[in-house]
Amino acid sequence: MPTQTVPGVYIQEISTLPASIAPVSTAVPAFVGYTALITKDGESLVNKAIRITSMLEFEETFGGPNNEAIALTIDDQYDTNDNLISRTFSASLATPSPFNLYYSMQMYFSNGGGPCYVVTVGDYSGGAIDPATLVAGLAPVEKKDVPTLLVFPDAGSLSTLAEYGQVAVAAMQQCAKLQDRFSILDAISSDGSLTSVNSYRNVLGNDNLKYGASYYPFLKTLLNFGYSEAAVNITHNKTGGTPPATPDFTGTLAALAPGGTGDNPAIHRALLAEIKKLYVVLPPSGAMAGVYARVDADRGVWKAPANVSLFTT
Repeated sequence: MPTQTVPGVYIQEISTLPASIAPVSTAVPAFVGYTALITKDGESLVNKAIRITSMLEFEETFGGPNNEAIALTIDDQYDTNDNLISRTFSASLATPSPFNLYYSMQMYFSNGGGPCYVVTVGDYSGGAIDPATLVAGLAPVEKKDVPTLLVFPDAGSLSTLAEYGQVAVAAMQQCAKLQDRFSILDAISSDGSLTSVNSYRNVLGNDNLKYGASYYPFLKTLLNFGYSEAAVNITHNKTGGTPPATPDFTGTLAALAPGGTGDNPAIHRALLAEIKKLYVVLPPSGAMAGVYARVDADRGVWKAPANVSLFTT
């Protein structure tokens, strides 16, 4: 009943019958994947569906991204009089780790996502994604009535299409069994060719396809990789003339930080700037889960989650 601002007599009708249509949440994804933390308050979080409402809450419960093996290079050029004439900085990451869940959660919330569920199936210590482990992570989601979407971004890093198909088929089977949820899949294609797309299509089989949607291509995001300064190594190259022995910045990035053993804030800042030029490439499922939630909230469930902008890309 609205707040009344003037004296008078008002009638409020209270229905004794339940609403003919009960309101339910829509576009509530359940994310399955690997996380930094797998225990909380001494209890295991593995294969438990935990409700999360924000990126901050995710980080408090499951931790941050995997620290990447970023390599830094400083190239100095000297003239014939041994004077420094140029200095360039660069950062590289040969092979990013296969763990996408943390970054996909960032994409989910930045694209309008709200409350969701997260199932951790293990931590980063193994260094690889196991399809059977991801399939096992779907089991606790089956016991929850609230999730309406299944998302497993780590599966995008599986080594073969057959392994991805194993996870995707299991997800769509759960959707068909419960008939109250839908799978957001990542189309795995090496080059976007018809042959590559057909190979991906074949691993999905012919059953329960109406319970899934595949999205392509992978997204070039504006997210930066996680790293530990103590584990980021610097190579210092000197060419031309007869370069002096010092300064020599070979070592770790942490050593150049203020208060470090090689305390050099200017070089430290320049190297950090190079690291920020390395951007994460992600399967699109996490961002699309956020789009589903945003469209449902802004327009309604009758509006298809299409022809909308993606943020943080």
